[in-house]
Amino acid sequence: MRKQAKKSIFIYLFLGASCLFISRHHTESYWNIQEEKTQRTPSSELLSDKAPLLLKDFFSSDHKMRMEFWTDKEDESVKDRGRLALHQALSHTLLLSDPNGPSHEVFKENMIENLSKSFLRSLSSLKVTGGTFQIDFHFEPREEASFNELMSSNHLVHQSSKGSLLNAIEQKPVSFGKKVLSRVPQNQDSKYHALGGSITLWFQIGDLKSNSVSFMEDEVNGFIKYRRYFSMKRDWTPKLKLDEEGLFLEGKWENNSYPKVLTVDITNPIDLDSLVPRPGKLEVFYGKIKFPKKYESGSIKNIDIFSKDITVNKLLLKGEDFSFHIKELEFNLDDQLFSQSSKIQSFGNWGGFSLEQKRSFKSKTRRALLGSRATALIKEFSLFRFEESFKKVGSK
Repeated sequence: MRKQAKKSIFIYLFLGASCLFISRHHTESYWNIQEEKTQRTPSSELLSDKAPLLLKDFFSSDHKMRMEFWTDKEDESVKDRGRLALHQALSHTLLLSDPNGPSHEVFKENMIENLSKSFLRSLSSLKVTGGTFQIDFHFEPREEASFNELMSSNHLVHQSSKGSLLNAIEQKPVSFGKKVLSRVPQNQDSKYHALGGSITLWFQIGDLKSNSVSFMEDEVNGFIKYRRYFSMKRDWTPKLKLDEEGLFLEGKWENNSYPKVLTVDITNPIDLDSLVPRPGKLEVFYGKIKFPKKYESGSIKNIDIFSKDITVNKLLLKGEDFSFHIKELEFNLDDQLFSQSSKIQSFGNWGGFSLEQKRSFKSKTRRALLGSRATALIKEFSLFRFEESFKKVGSK
């Protein structure tokens, strides 16, 4: 028992030291070293046109990164080996990378493909077979440093800070939704302002073969999800003209005094042979903040019955007598088409319509927005801000 206890203590100390090393050395020192070697090149210049547009929303001098690891395995020893496998993969993939390479290139070229391969090989070598594993990289805006407490320490008694300790202890933790909303600027010049986000690597693993380089289809399943939060400019009102339907629609938020926020997800399945992501789908949730979650295996487990997601506002396309609530736009990145899974709710004055006319009108308008008039929708909503392939579709 004593040997087992000593072994467990050693493992936890090693993992704690590893996480501390990664979080301090990698997320801070590593990226700082890259900036120093490039003579403090601004992130907007460092991330050239060759880098995906979405990486600019994550890797910025204004953002800090923290990492989370999760597995559905209940055995503590398996969890420890999973964390150790992640540490080994990160060390092999990032900490030993070419120090002369810019940070975004290291991530783009290594984080996805090489990290995935290294992580799975490490799991196999540590005799971890089967299970669901999730790695989250959260990117949050840095908070401005406050020196009030430091300055107050110069005085023996500081009346203005009286009771501050008790208030800090009694203060309730701020919810994730409020944290995102607190990042919304009072005034913004651009149509969209990035509010941070997360990158998720997810694997469902079967019985891995030791030292396996390629994986069978029934052994590994996975995806990478890029999740970003944005605020929309207050006075921006997109306009759409549907000639065939004789409609002129103007974008309006239901409550102009509430924050105009949205969540943008890009989910790409990971190719099982090379572990390289292939084109998946893009989802834009208007007025909604999608919370981080753990993706368990099985469709039933992932039904959001008790979802913490919150709806802050509603984006409407308003006509003379009708309105269309744009809840979610889903775009297939492989086919370059909007999906019928997009959620557009219509309502208005149906007094002069029969049931059949009502259905026909809704169907035609929906098909126009997602089909024949999709180019206009892309341009008016500036969707190319979220995915570069929209530039090609929107220019047709």
